[in-house]
Amino acid sequence: MDRKSLNLLTRISYCIGWITLTGIIVFIYIGFTPDESASTIDYILRFYVMLTFLLSLFGTPVSIVSMFSKDKLGKRIFALIVNLSPVLIITWGFIMEVIREFSETPI
Repeated sequence: MDRKSLNLLTRISYCIGWITLTGIIVFIYIGFTPDESASTIDYILRFYVMLTFLLSLFGTPVSIVSMFSKDKLGKRIFALIVNLSPVLIITWGFIMEVIREFSETPI
């Protein structure tokens, strides 16, 4: 593929980035709602967040490849950072949990 045809990959990763960003906002909304009010809409939102996470896993390599296109640099960097953010948040949480587990004193 030449660099001009990579614009399609940039457009795809940019759209996935916006979907991921809305998924993160929905995830924050779900975190602030109490569990007693679980309704059908909450289950649909949880499914949307899971689908968004899986879509961001697909969008990350597409964003990396689209960094070689001739599209706007801000658009490419936005797509890369937003598509990487769910994986980075989960990795950070896992590392913090491991650090917390091994830094506690045994009883």
